[in-house]
Amino acid sequence: MALFLTSKCNNVASRDKRLKTLLSETRAASQTVIDRDAELTTMLHRNQDSLTAGIQRMAPFVRLMTNTLGSGHWFDGYICGLVLPSISAANPGGCNPR
Repeated sequence: MALFLTSKCNNVASRDKRLKTLLSETRAASQTVIDRDAELTTMLHRNQDSLTAGIQRMAPFVRLMTNTLGSGHWFDGYICGLVLPSISAANPGGCNPR
C-alpha cells in the first residue's frame, strides 16, 4: 500500500511540475492576448458614438438590400463613393453623399 501511495504522490508531483512549466511558458503569450483585448475594448469604448452613428446610417441600405436579395436571385446596387473617380469612369463627378 505504501508503494502505491508513493507512486501516486510521485505522479501528482510530476504532473504539478509539468503544469507549472506549461503555465510559465504560456504566461507571456497570455498576457499579450489580455493586453491586446484591453486595447480593443478601450478603442471600442472610445469610438462607441461613431460606431453607433455608422450603424444607424447604414440601416436603410441594409433594409433595402435585404428586401432586394430576399425577393429575387439578382440585385442591382450602387454605393456612391465606393470607386474613386480616378480609378473608374463609373463615377466621373465624384460623390457627395450628403
